[in-house]
Amino acid sequence: MFDVLIASQMFHPDIAATAKVMTDLALDISEKGYSVNAICQNRAYNDPDEKYSYQEQVQGVIVNRFSVPRINKNSILGRAYLSYLVEKRSVSLVRKNAARLYMAVSNPPNMALGIARYASEHKKPFVYILHDLYPDVLVKTGKLNDSSAVARKMRKMSEETISRSTKTVVLGIDAADYLVKEYRTPFDKIEVITNWGPELNSHAYNEGNAFRTRHGLLDKFIILYSGNIGETAELDTLLDTACLLEEIDNEIQFVIVGSGRYRNHVEQRSENLTNTMVLDLFPETEYLQMMKEVDCFFVSLKKNLYGNSVPSKAYYYLSAAKPIVGLLPAKSEVSLMIEENNVGLVCSDYRPETLKDVFLKLKNSPELAREMSSNAAKCFKESYSRRKVTRKYIELIQEVVR
Repeated sequence: MFDVLIASQMFHPDIAATAKVMTDLALDISEKGYSVNAICQNRAYNDPDEKYSYQEQVQGVIVNRFSVPRINKNSILGRAYLSYLVEKRSVSLVRKNAARLYMAVSNPPNMALGIARYASEHKKPFVYILHDLYPDVLVKTGKLNDSSAVARKMRKMSEETISRSTKTVVLGIDAADYLVKEYRTPFDKIEVITNWGPELNSHAYNEGNAFRTRHGLLDKFIILYSGNIGETAELDTLLDTACLLEEIDNEIQFVIVGSGRYRNHVEQRSENLTNTMVLDLFPETEYLQMMKEVDCFFVSLKKNLYGNSVPSKAYYYLSAAKPIVGLLPAKSEVSLMIEENNVGLVCSDYRPETLKDVFLKLKNSPELAREMSSNAAKCFKESYSRRKVTRKYIELIQEVVR
C-alpha cells in the first residue's frame, strides 16, 4: 500500500504546466519519506504522438500510466471522449494501487470525481486540488449555457467531488470565497495553497543571450506570455494592445509561448503584427533561459473569471525576478499579489489603451523596473519558492492521514 496516490492526467516527462506542478509535488512528498504513486496517461498532453512507458520510477515516485489513443483534444468531441477515457482508466489503475491518501487535480473533473468516489467507498481521505472550476469557467466564457443539461451535470459533478473531499485545495482566497458563496462549501474544508516556481539558483543560466540571438531580438524590450492558450487567458486584449504599440514603439516585442484551443486564433491574429511572435513550448532548461533574457512577463485572466481560475504561471514568473504586467480582475488573487508586493503593474479595466500605457510606463522607467525586479526576487524567496509551498501540502497530509 502506498502512502499517497496522486492522479493527474499529465505528469513527468510531459512539459505541460500541470505536469510540472504535479511532478514537483509528488517528488517533494516522496522526499519527506512518503511512498508515492502517480497515475497519469501515457501520451504527452500537447503532442499526443509522444508516448511514455507504462511504468517507471522517477526519483522514488512510482509512475503508473494508462493508455489513451491519439485524440484531437482541441475539438469538443475529442476532449469529451478523452476525458471519459481518462476517468475510466485512471480509476481502473487506482483500484490496483491501494493508498492511505488519494489526491487528484481538477482537470478533467470527471477523473477527480471517480477517484473521490473510490476513496469514499474505501473510507480513505481524499484531497481535491482545484485549479479550474467547471462548469463555471465554461459558462462565464460563453462556451456553455448555464441552464443546459451539460452545465447542470458538470455542476453536480463539482458539488459531489467537493462534498466528498476531506480538503479542497484552491490556489487563492478569491477561489475560496467563491466556493463558500456559490457552492456553500464549509470554509474549514478548504485549504488555500498557491502554486510555485523553481527554487532560486536551481538552474544554471548561460551568460549570453541565446534566445534573443536565435530570434533576432537583441535590441528589443521583450514581453513574454507563456502557458495555455485556452478559455481562461485574455489574449485578444493583448493583441489589440500590440496593434496600438506597433505604431508607437518599434522596440517592444511580444512573445507568446504555448498551446491550446485558441492557438490558431492567436497565430492568425499575429500574422500581420511585426511586433508579435507565437512559439511552441520549450524543454524546461531552454524555457528558464528564455525567462532570464526577457524584460517583463504578462499574465491574464478573463474579467468574469474572478474566483474560478488562478493564472498561477505568475509564481513561476517571480522566480526569474522580472516585473509582471497583469490583465486581471480587481482584487483577484494574482492581482493582489502583484500590487501588495510591488512586483509589477495591473490593468483591471481591460482596455487596450490602458494596457498600452502600462507597458510603456514599465519600458520607459528602468528604475521602476529594477525596483520591481528586486521585489519579485524577495517575494518569491519568502513566499512562492517550490519547497516553501509544497511544505504546506506535507502539513496537510499530516493533518488528514492519522
